[in-house]
Amino acid sequence: MVKPRHSKQVVDDGLAGKSIEELLLLIGDRDLGYAMSAMDTVVAMGLDAVYPVLERGVRDDDNADLRNGAMEVLVRFGRASVPALIVLLQDANGEVRNFSAVMLGDIGDRGAVKPLIQALGDPDINVSHAAAEALGKIGDDAALLPLMGVLHGDIWLQYPAVVAMGAMADSRAVPSLIPLLDNELLLEPVIAALGKIGDRRALPALMAILCDCRRKSVAATAEAVVAIVEKQGGDTKAELVSAIDNQGIKNLLGLLSGSNAGERGAAMTLLGLVGEKAVIPALLTLLEEDNNEEVVKEAIVGIFSSSPLLGEKILLSNTRKIQVLVLSLLRNLNFQGQVLPDCTELSRR
Repeated sequence: MVKPRHSKQVVDDGLAGKSIEELLLLIGDRDLGYAMSAMDTVVAMGLDAVYPVLERGVRDDDNADLRNGAMEVLVRFGRASVPALIVLLQDANGEVRNFSAVMLGDIGDRGAVKPLIQALGDPDINVSHAAAEALGKIGDDAALLPLMGVLHGDIWLQYPAVVAMGAMADSRAVPSLIPLLDNELLLEPVIAALGKIGDRRALPALMAILCDCRRKSVAATAEAVVAIVEKQGGDTKAELVSAIDNQGIKNLLGLLSGSNAGERGAAMTLLGLVGEKAVIPALLTLLEEDNNEEVVKEAIVGIFSSSPLLGEKILLSNTRKIQVLVLSLLRNLNFQGQVLPDCTELSRR
């Protein structure tokens, strides 16, 4: 059952006389319906006035709503909270250090980068994990080398470091990430990170995965390869054509029958780039669905650019809508003087 909205007067009356702790509980439990108004009330008091209560809330192990409310308020204060959170990052209590790292990441202020880098070496691995995640959110280049330095440590720390490198999209990370493709536990995040970075040096390793007969992580790899191609431009096409094999084409064709639009789109784009005509019937079928039209167009352009001598039977076997679209695309390409049939002429045959 949806709770009715509270009028401003009702909300003000409901918050009147509430202590800071009570307001934090309202912020921490959004189901009560007062979170936003309680937040505004606490913030209006100023950080200096409420900080002692906020710190006690962060330290409270017995009341999750109070702790959550205190953390939300500290994040809401933004940069003003950073000096106090940096102090808490050195606290004797491991959970307090952990929550401090989380909040610093949510705030995203670069002034926290150096303390968070130091926290990567915290004796509590949960704190190190939170610090790595926070550094990824902030995205400062100064964190890259320290993050690369933890890639050979515990998996619990490697994972957020890899994700952080992907978020930072710094190509210097690529040589350190490629060897981790052999680690099954890190395979998916490493593939995603390499895609976000978009460096062509990752293509040989990614294409090897794409052509793996076991089809592991083919979908994620296809999306990563497309991301690299889009960033690097058309000069990667020859590299794709030389790297892909029949198994890779089979794997990509298999993605076309899936329900994930992003994966289908990536498969269509790559099949278009390598000029695989076997995919044309599937592409033309998908073209009947309006939500696929743009990505299918791109794939058809790639296919016809690579293999311009498309038989008229394929055009004749499809609807007039597809004939018009395909012929229009063909005419916009450079076919070295090839004369294309008129659509009305085709339809009469």
